[in-house]
Amino acid sequence: IIMEVGRIEAVLPRKEQSRAESYAPGDRVRCVIKAVNRSAKGPQIVLSRTDAALLVKLFEQEVPEIYDATVVIKGAVREAGDRAKVAVYSRERDVDPVGACVGMKGTRVQSIIRELRGEKIDIVEWSEDPVLFVTNALSPAKVQRVSIVDDHERVMEVVVEDKQLSLAIGKKGQNVRLAAKLTGWRIDIKSEEEKRREVEAQLEGFEVPGEAEYEGEGAPAPILILPDIHDEIVESLRQAGYESADMVAAASVEALMEVPGVDEATADMVLASANAQVAAMAASAAIDAQAAEEAGADAEAAEEAGADAQPDGAAGS
Repeated sequence: IIMEVGRIEAVLPRKEQSRAESYAPGDRVRCVIKAVNRSAKGPQIVLSRTDAALLVKLFEQEVPEIYDATVVIKGAVREAGDRAKVAVYSRERDVDPVGACVGMKGTRVQSIIRELRGEKIDIVEWSEDPVLFVTNALSPAKVQRVSIVDDHERVMEVVVEDKQLSLAIGKKGQNVRLAAKLTGWRIDIKSEEEKRREVEAQLEGFEVPGEAEYEGEGAPAPILILPDIHDEIVESLRQAGYESADMVAAASVEALMEVPGVDEATADMVLASANAQVAAMAASAAIDAQAAEEAGADAEAAEEAGADAQPDGAAGS
């Protein structure tokens, strides 16, 4: 499409047009300049309606707090015509960055949505803490817990309630895909049920190291296992005297914060992991006890059956 920009002409390529939009001669269209190509006939301006920069400029025009730099847009990603996510941050503590962008009864963001022909926009609060930022970025889904799997490769594991899984992933993976682009982290989403099965599988295949050393000395040595918690934190807890998940679960947040490297947020995550581990171990023990009880009942029934058959055998001989 050839667009008239003042006294010059510019081109809006098909790939830079939103699939939700159509244009007619004489329409006024807001675009951003994507590139300026030099050709024999002179510079050619390339426009875009799909670039995230258009979303940023629209917010600057609609939100005075962004225009005067009280609120800063830290990042914006789009799948034009469908959904977009914007991360915002306030330089003043008494200014709510998300509320400022939404406006009274949603008036500010609604004008932008109309301009983009109904494109859904998620406005999330930016944070220096990557765990909190990823949690916000997955909005509108509610996240149960987040753990960093690989800090170097920037990989995170996110656990959500079973009923929140489809919302967190989004239509054709759109929500988690946009969240990953916005945060710069690869996000692996699992439901509570998936995570529980994974933990149980790990417990079944786990063999306590050095167990042979404790044979004949009563129960095997306790070992601390905390799913989703960094090995460094687990080691610090061991050195502080926490030898099992039960001991950690019984501790308070304040007590855990005394361990080197553990702040309040980490202490909450450690407690949640310990409680989940204790629950998984209790469930596994209950299953084992039930299996043992059933095996004992079967053996007793077999003995009774054998005793009933013995007199008949003696009479036959």
